[in-house]
Amino acid sequence: DPFNDVDVDVIFSKDGATWRVPTFWRGGSEWTVRFASPSPGEYTYRLESTDKSNPDLNGQEGRVRISAYTGTNELLRHGPLRVSPNKRYFEHADGTPFFWLGDTWWCGMSSRLSWEGFQKLTADRKAKGFTVVQIVAGLVPEFGPPSDPGFCNEGGCVWDPEFKRINPRFFDYVDRRVQHLVDSEIAPAIVGAWNYGVLAEMGVAKMKKHWRYIIARYGAYAGFWIVGGEVFDPPEEVARRLGELSMSRSIPGGWTDLARYLRATDPYHHPVTVHEIPPPYDFPLQDESLTDFDLFQSSHFGWSSIAVSVAQLNMHYARAEVTKPVVEGEIGYERIMETHLEDFQRMAFWLTRLNGAAGHTYGAAGTWMSYTTDKPNNWTFLTWEEGINHPGSYQVGLGAKLLRQYPWWRIEPHPEWVTPRGTTLLEPRSGINGFDLGTWDLFSSDDSTPPSDADYPTGEWKAHGGNFRLPYAAGIPGDVRFIYVPCSGLNCTTGAPTVLGLELGIRYHAYYWEPSKGIKIDLGAVERPSPGATIREDKFDDSKASAWTDYGTKSARGGGRLSSSGEMLAILNGVSETDLVAAVDAHSDAEAGLVLRFQDTDNYLAAVYSSKDRALYLLDRKKGVDGRPLGHTPVSAIGPDIRLTAEVRGGWAAVSITDGQHTCVTPIVDVIGRRGFMPAVASKILPGGAGLRHSNDGTTQSFGNFELRKSPTLVTDEYLERKLYDARGGYRGELSGPEWDDFAREKVILLDAYKPPNFLIRQDSLLVLERMK
Repeated sequence: DPFNDVDVDVIFSKDGATWRVPTFWRGGSEWTVRFASPSPGEYTYRLESTDKSNPDLNGQEGRVRISAYTGTNELLRHGPLRVSPNKRYFEHADGTPFFWLGDTWWCGMSSRLSWEGFQKLTADRKAKGFTVVQIVAGLVPEFGPPSDPGFCNEGGCVWDPEFKRINPRFFDYVDRRVQHLVDSEIAPAIVGAWNYGVLAEMGVAKMKKHWRYIIARYGAYAGFWIVGGEVFDPPEEVARRLGELSMSRSIPGGWTDLARYLRATDPYHHPVTVHEIPPPYDFPLQDESLTDFDLFQSSHFGWSSIAVSVAQLNMHYARAEVTKPVVEGEIGYERIMETHLEDFQRMAFWLTRLNGAAGHTYGAAGTWMSYTTDKPNNWTFLTWEEGINHPGSYQVGLGAKLLRQYPWWRIEPHPEWVTPRGTTLLEPRSGINGFDLGTWDLFSSDDSTPPSDADYPTGEWKAHGGNFRLPYAAGIPGDVRFIYVPCSGLNCTTGAPTVLGLELGIRYHAYYWEPSKGIKIDLGAVERPSPGATIREDKFDDSKASAWTDYGTKSARGGGRLSSSGEMLAILNGVSETDLVAAVDAHSDAEAGLVLRFQDTDNYLAAVYSSKDRALYLLDRKKGVDGRPLGHTPVSAIGPDIRLTAEVRGGWAAVSITDGQHTCVTPIVDVIGRRGFMPAVASKILPGGAGLRHSNDGTTQSFGNFELRKSPTLVTDEYLERKLYDARGGYRGELSGPEWDDFAREKVILLDAYKPPNFLIRQDSLLVLERMK
């Protein structure tokens, strides 16, 4: 019984290094070895076998000369795949970064997907920019024993019905598929088996034989190992605490043992992971060190699955004890149960990539199980030939191609770059697994209706008021920024966000990018300006006491401070400006306010920090009544000694607060009530005075170091591209005429913030700021 009784290894050697490479049984008395050398040159080899009495399989020696690859295939030219030194992404052996955009073909090794169909699907995914295919080595998900004819191929079934031995002929037909993927520069991510009783039926020893066979046949190719599908193998004490999950738990410690065996057997050290079950069960293996990266399944529960994905990615990205690449491996297959359509696919892709993911895997009804009309199923009537054309696959491919124009491997989450912004859980955290994603029962409910955003996830996400339908930002400081603005449904009212924290001396080129067709809309240059000319400064010494007029409670001056305990409104004399920047220090944990465009006590604009509400906002006071807070922004952490700064320019205003360590900035807000992107109406804007404000809230505020400056001069554009083209080169119109001539010509840049015009149509959008050379 050659397969069960004999293991044969070939030990290759060169310059003192050795590689123990397992062989695979070809049938009869034939074994084959496949070796991928790390460098060209002459190698020696010798055979070793567990059958020590067999002279043909022990001690045989020889030499082989291996030359360097000279073609253009990226997988071969740059070498095998590994985790990067900073453990945030994947790279080739020569250090070239590898971009993971995956597709899901769980049954792609079976005749459910014909060889002709396999080639067609591969060509389609290569053209769309996919770089990884997740595929199962015969022991496929969810359906029957391995002898089920629906999951065999031209060579038969992967194992005999009683798991006595593997079928080499099955893998003969898998060989050309794996080779074709690699020839097409798509890395196979091979799953050993799916976890629905297969391990319990086979036993760990037979599953190890299965994995040894996979390593022997496909280890010489660039790719990834996925130990098992939907694995849940936690430590015993965790299993007791969570309770038995019978559908995914088979042999306690079995999958962990397999991962350990795989790592010991693979001479090439391919990146290893497991495909996880959905949350809240967050213990895929008993030993975290056995996987090189995390492959999450945020599952198929409607829009809330995206919230799960963001929470999972953030929590694992922020771990202090361990750093690994994190990959979204399964989320909302397109049109599964006729849900998760193309807008879901776009949002899922962009929110994973902008929240620290090293990769994103797409899936589609029809293709994920390679459905055909002669092999029915209970998920969809769509065949793989129909699934290949779902629009989401093209659109996530567009997103990947855009990111790959930049040094994407340096992109990191930067939620502080945008307001308003979606929820993140990126604060550094201790622990490795077991993060609180809630206990919503994914498996026992009879209600197939996807949960609402408010239902799931719960736990830490809900405690933070989780909202994934607001903008997210990521990028490379001083180089490039990406801000994705979600939008779903006719009630999309997000509008343009405010980009924060622009660096001095960096000029960006800004553009909108429409993510379903790849249409680029030029927004011109964006640059934080140098400070404007000084209008007035006051250190609050006695020399300038007469420069202020008090309206209400009289302020007290002395020791470099201006103080008040009552309803104070102190206005600087001799100032009448439309556009200016005002700043002041405040030295008490009490309300502090700056006054701009002061007409009289009943009409002015105020920039307010409310210590009571822990909030920052602007107030447009008219006819003696404070309007509703504009740009209301929570201030979570700030010290008692602060610097309050506000700018008003045209119809826009913004305010910031800092204690030297923490900074908070409001969105840039409309203070004249205009709508859309039309330029400000000058007749509505009157110049006015500037000063300080403090409410009668029972506290005393002490101001210092007051400063007024002119609004600085902004960058201008010599030219804006007005013609619109999609990613295929199709003409999409021109921004011209009375409605469009002024689009993006007004620069809304205040303090260190930029507000682009609202996107042209009501749908999701991507705002890109790229450094101008």
